[in-house]
Amino acid sequence: MSFNLLALADCAKYFAMPTILTTSFEEGPNGPLVPELKEMFPDSPYIARPGQINAWDNEEFVAAIKATGKNKSLLLE
Repeated sequence: MSFNLLALADCAKYFAMPTILTTSFEEGPNGPLVPELKEMFPDSPYIARPGQINAWDNEEFVAAIKATGKNKSLLLE
């Protein structure tokens, strides 16, 4: 587990940033989503991308981003 990832997630939570959790190939080489993130953001949408490496290629993910109403985003994978 990366300390930097958790530190950035803590900042996002502190500043109440819209958060969308997503993974690609959770059962494959990329592994599952870090459990600490699911615990930190239990009410955030979770979007599993079946094989799509680029999150922007997933329509459900793009729709979730647009639903936040924000025009900038930070994507951590």
